[in-house]
Amino acid sequence: MIKFIQIGFFAMGLFVLAIPLCVGSGESENPKSNAVSKKEDEKKKDSNDKETLEEDTLGPNSKSSFQRRMEASLLTLSSSSIETFKTLDPNYTKSKWFKALEQAHIALFFNQGVDVQNYYMQAISFPMPPGVTQLILLEMADVLYSELHLPTKVADIYEKFIEEYPNHPMVPELYIKLGRIYREMGVYDLSITKFYNIINLAIRIKESEINHYKKFVIRAQIEIGETFFQNGNYGETLHTIARIQKKDISPEEQKHIDFQVAYCQFNLKNYTAAETSFKGLIQKYPDADFIPECMFLLASTDKHLNQLNDAETTKGIPSSERNPALLAKKSIQPNSKRIL
Repeated sequence: MIKFIQIGFFAMGLFVLAIPLCVGSGESENPKSNAVSKKEDEKKKDSNDKETLEEDTLGPNSKSSFQRRMEASLLTLSSSSIETFKTLDPNYTKSKWFKALEQAHIALFFNQGVDVQNYYMQAISFPMPPGVTQLILLEMADVLYSELHLPTKVADIYEKFIEEYPNHPMVPELYIKLGRIYREMGVYDLSITKFYNIINLAIRIKESEINHYKKFVIRAQIEIGETFFQNGNYGETLHTIARIQKKDISPEEQKHIDFQVAYCQFNLKNYTAAETSFKGLIQKYPDADFIPECMFLLASTDKHLNQLNDAETTKGIPSSERNPALLAKKSIQPNSKRIL
């Protein structure tokens, strides 16, 4: 019986050892099928590579692999929309400027700031329709400002753009951006000059363009007031914003202007007017971010008003006699009743 069991285990061992041998022998017995399988895999790979290459060189009516990468990475740069490029340059996908622009976008995605600038400059160095040049310049400025934080270079781009294309519809908006950039840089006089350029443009416009320029003129007035305000010129701030009509601005802009008025009055030591303004702000905008500051300034305003009242009370009294206790006694009438 024991011998029978031993023989059984021995047979099972042989069977297990035979399995990999059978598999190996099966592969060696069919070399042709293995070769065919490998060739099919290579054909699929070549086909995929060919499709990828074709996607990059297809005409303007199809999406290139770059466009899909841009969509996937959410790098949507509005000023260089593909639809606009189609209109301006139907063969844009084959152009050198577009290849350089692709590289600029890729460098931006990988945070390679120096390469971004170089590729943009390379893109605008190639021949292209004038409209494309304008779009790339504006896109480049947006990227350098919002992504790379290079305001000085952005200001240079806008200045040259306005000089090169003075009749471009974007000029008023570029003056707004220029004014803000110079204000951020602390160049307040130059900032105000750029905002006034918009108002000067509006004087020379055609009647059909009035509505287009009106919103820029109002925005320029608000920005001029903001520039005076940030520079601490509170008198000019009040003078500027007094000319802005409420019907022309949004509620949020009006709220900001109301705070500016109160703040300017406080700093100009118009404490009575400031007190009224701060109380009005607290009542009108109870949830505004500036309410804590208003309450603090209101307390300071009351303190200044009390000091002025005390000064009026002691006016004409020699300094040697300005004893608070004596002043209190003098202020009580002889027949008055004191309420304790």
